[in-house]
Amino acid sequence: MLQAALLACVATLAFAGRASAAVATMENFPFHKGMVLGLFHEDPNISYESALDEIIALGCDSVSLAVVIFEDDYNSSFLYEKTGRTAPDFRIRETVNLARARGLRVMLFPYVLLTAASEGKWRGALDPKDPGMWWQSYTSHLLRFAKIAQDCGAESLSIGSELASMEKYDREWRALIHEIRNTYGGMLTYTANWDHRDLTFWDELDYLSMSSYFELTKKPNPTLDDLTQGWKPFYDDIVSWYQRTAKGRPLVMAEVGYTSQQGTSQYPWDYTRDVPVNLEEQKLCYEAFRKVWDGAPFIRGVYFYCWFEEGGPNDAHYTPRGKPALDVVKDWFLPKQ
Repeated sequence: MLQAALLACVATLAFAGRASAAVATMENFPFHKGMVLGLFHEDPNISYESALDEIIALGCDSVSLAVVIFEDDYNSSFLYEKTGRTAPDFRIRETVNLARARGLRVMLFPYVLLTAASEGKWRGALDPKDPGMWWQSYTSHLLRFAKIAQDCGAESLSIGSELASMEKYDREWRALIHEIRNTYGGMLTYTANWDHRDLTFWDELDYLSMSSYFELTKKPNPTLDDLTQGWKPFYDDIVSWYQRTAKGRPLVMAEVGYTSQQGTSQYPWDYTRDVPVNLEEQKLCYEAFRKVWDGAPFIRGVYFYCWFEEGGPNDAHYTPRGKPALDVVKDWFLPKQ
């Protein structure tokens, strides 16, 4: 208990010592070498301390702590915590404090999942029966996360992730942002879906953030050159979008993820396919991403998704743990000798 209290004190003092967050600029926003850590364990008594140490050993200086909240289906109007899936507040607080005490930058990253999704529906297609009730429910959860972020010193908070169908509620997003800023003094962002980035409320946020699940090729066994060439139209589109949107703010790739499955370069967003494991294709996708984006002048952060599953050569999930893709991360992030 004493150790936890001291960690909380250290993190809070470090956070309180900064002025209230201003809009990020290229000059005041160093590049974030990041990994997403999923706080998904079904046992609430499991500590993520060893996972943080593993992430640091990769050369990461930043961590995104992913926490899930749920609603029953795409048309539900109420969000809730699910025992065994949603990390309890005390565990989130402990993990933020442990990360901060290790010198990691922390982004708190809540997002929505559907408990019993209708066919073809996901969080990007929400259509609540009672939008007013949905916003009340969503706001109550985000304010709770904002309080944790403030108390524990998380540098930034993502106020939403890939909620494409809900982005039309401009007034509600602005009201949510203003309420959060009454509680939280750190930086705010929103994680836009890779194909749905034109938000009306970007001007209220401190930096831009997006997921990266672009379909790079239709070839079944692509080469590195195939994947690099596949990035070109997307790169050009992102540059155009960035130039008309950013107003000097940095962009962070908050989710860069590829399963270790055959065809992940064609379907990087789909982890449900029943196909063979393909470690090499996952690694090639990581290499292509680095080749295209390393050194891009407006990119100020990359968070690979996700450090949670056990990993290893027989694992088909997103984690690079125990797989060749991890060599790409370490070669990029670790200091050169």
